[in-house]
Amino acid sequence: MNGLQAKYGRKKIHNVHTSPHTKRYIQENLYAKLSSQEKKQEIWSTDFTEIKVENKTYYVCGILSIQSKVLVGYAKSSKNNTAVALEALNDALERYEKPYMILTDRGSPFVSKNFHRTLEENGILHSMSRPHRPADNIFIETFWQTMKVEMGKISAFTKNQVDMMFDYYFYYYNHLRPHSSIGYKTPMEEWNERH
Repeated sequence: MNGLQAKYGRKKIHNVHTSPHTKRYIQENLYAKLSSQEKKQEIWSTDFTEIKVENKTYYVCGILSIQSKVLVGYAKSSKNNTAVALEALNDALERYEKPYMILTDRGSPFVSKNFHRTLEENGILHSMSRPHRPADNIFIETFWQTMKVEMGKISAFTKNQVDMMFDYYFYYYNHLRPHSSIGYKTPMEEWNERH
């Protein structure tokens, strides 16, 4: 409208990445600097996805092995925070050998002191995608897209039903679903061949 913009009624947005009150642990996009040989090491990709269940937002944090496509860990919650990210990470570390590197975006759960310290204590390098570049962490993003297409519309189900659907889907994805990028093997078949 002639380049004019209303001054009132605009929603104020607080950027969690630039808050002066919180120390942020920002990392470079180290993954982009790896050689093709270095990228053959075990590397994980993690992020949250959200869905609406019973008119509430429900979050799942998942961690995917880039090489084998195994979903190595996950956690479900009504919150999107560091505690949930660490629950997913601990789930993965209890069941699988630790990775060389983990990829995240710059969301608040991943720039926190606790997440940074946990990776440091486990000797895991942290690579962060560039601001507003979801393609830098495309691996887990693609997984979430695939999951939502294959699970279909789930907003009509109860939270307990959705919990069970997620658990079944993650088992199905890892153990039963052939994956084209790994020669139509299941992710667990590919994992077992690599380890």
